[in-house]
Amino acid sequence: MNRLAQLDHRYVWHPFTQMRDWLKAEPIVITEGHGAMLKDAKGRNYLDANSSIWTNLHGHNHPQLNHAITRQLKKIAHSSALGLANEPASLLAERLIKAANRAVSPAADRKTSTPSLGKAFFSDDGSTAMEVALKLAFEVGRRGGNPHPKFLSLDRAYHGDTVGAVSLGRIDLFHKAYSQLLFRTDKTPAPYCYRCPYNRAKPERADARSYRKCNEECLDQLERTFARHAKKNRKPYGAFVFEPLIQGAAGMIAQPDGWLRKATDIARSFGTPLIADEVMTGFGRTGTGEIQKAGGASRGIGQSLFACDKESVRPDYVALAKGMTGGYLPLAATLTT
Repeated sequence: MNRLAQLDHRYVWHPFTQMRDWLKAEPIVITEGHGAMLKDAKGRNYLDANSSIWTNLHGHNHPQLNHAITRQLKKIAHSSALGLANEPASLLAERLIKAANRAVSPAADRKTSTPSLGKAFFSDDGSTAMEVALKLAFEVGRRGGNPHPKFLSLDRAYHGDTVGAVSLGRIDLFHKAYSQLLFRTDKTPAPYCYRCPYNRAKPERADARSYRKCNEECLDQLERTFARHAKKNRKPYGAFVFEPLIQGAAGMIAQPDGWLRKATDIARSFGTPLIADEVMTGFGRTGTGEIQKAGGASRGIGQSLFACDKESVRPDYVALAKGMTGGYLPLAATLTT
């Protein structure tokens, strides 16, 4: 067995991995990457078909990225944000905020009373970016007179592996073991059209989209969930949390056109802030076509970076990571008003 593989077996604990099974075979040890290709310690080549878990948007060993990182290292590698500002963070924050704000028209802002996104809080990964959004939303709710703000997320949700993010998660494989560690959250059905739970037709595994007219039952259930919570608590949820357009770890469940806009309009009608988990979807992962109006017509204002742009939804909090650096650096951001 390759020496590096031996060291891995002896010292490394892999995520989401049954280590008994891992230790039964020699692992593939990656040593190089170029573009979409990876090379292992034995010289074999592989296509990085999942972009290193949805992260590497620009390819491995990209010369422009390598140059930019090397250029920055010649200045300084790290400077604390406690009591100090720095050049890259200031420039990046400006670009992120401007990119996030261009997607929604002033008329849409007035309709939803949503102020522009204005600040970027930097952290190191998607789970942490979600934790920041949760803490901010919790504190806003608490200061608004709700001593115990509660959160609502979608069935089959996955938002990371820190405690707050796991509390929002709805995939037992990842989350069930930690149930006694978590705080309680509510869930609402995700729009799973391919296996719609409201479709009673046969055959069971057929695609409901090809023969059944959608009656938007999942949106009805969402509205009832908000109404029940409002009646019981007399305070809105701390936030409605969602992956926009597609749920990743759930199995790449694509939301139907218009669902996101309708769901967020319902949340807004109950005074509930929005947290968009764009860790996977951000930076062009759902396409970079022209931004659409709520009614479907193109606004023609250029390409969009974020999934929420496609339906002119502006959240109160946006969690970003993965594609922001293409996997070259551990960096995340939480954008908020």
